[in-house]
Amino acid sequence: MAIPSDGVADSVRSRLRAAAGKARHPDLVPWRFVADMDVLPDADEISEDDVPAGEREPAELRRAALLVAAVNVIDRCIDDLQLIEFGDDQLPDADEAADSFVYEWFPGCHRDAYDEDFFRKVMVTAVQVAADLAEPQGGPASCTAEEIVRHAVGVIAGELCEAAGLGRPWLDPDEYLLEDTDFEFLYGTDMDGLENDPGLQAALNIDVPPVRDWFSPFNSSRVVHPYTETSSSAPVLHE
Repeated sequence: MAIPSDGVADSVRSRLRAAAGKARHPDLVPWRFVADMDVLPDADEISEDDVPAGEREPAELRRAALLVAAVNVIDRCIDDLQLIEFGDDQLPDADEAADSFVYEWFPGCHRDAYDEDFFRKVMVTAVQVAADLAEPQGGPASCTAEEIVRHAVGVIAGELCEAAGLGRPWLDPDEYLLEDTDFEFLYGTDMDGLENDPGLQAALNIDVPPVRDWFSPFNSSRVVHPYTETSSSAPVLHE
């Protein structure tokens, strides 16, 4: 890992300090952001007081990195919508979209479905994810698009922590931001068409919806942003 310069580290740390205390989702408990833990603790038996004194501030800054990352994603999605030209078919110019958040983080095999409406829905989904991370009563991801954005936020947060000279937290963000990572099957080149094969999904014990359902709530207890919500075209598989 490249060692960040003092100026870069100080700049990133300043941003993290400004966001400290604002990532209030109940799953973002401080001990998950400690740098080193040899044994996975029982969540019911560990509290904030168990975080070593010398780790409390760094842990808080690592937690704040999630919210900073989420806001960065929002800004990037807004920039994409301003800079990318969409054609009469509503699809983006491929060269202009090459560095977009959607093209970087969403499965490449489905780019023919990523039209202007999709880009707008991803931007609003990023807003929803950021709001959830700041919500003291926040719940789990409500749809596949939220899972993908949450995963991206976790990766970007880790990069921010390294840039700030904090190192990464011991626990991967996917462990507490996501209930499962079934969506990762959408990226496998050997799994093309899996989203339309319920039999294979059942055999693999996974739930991978088709693109048109990525913004559909997993079940009746989940709520997505009203701008993005679409009716599911497939049977509800999530409990």
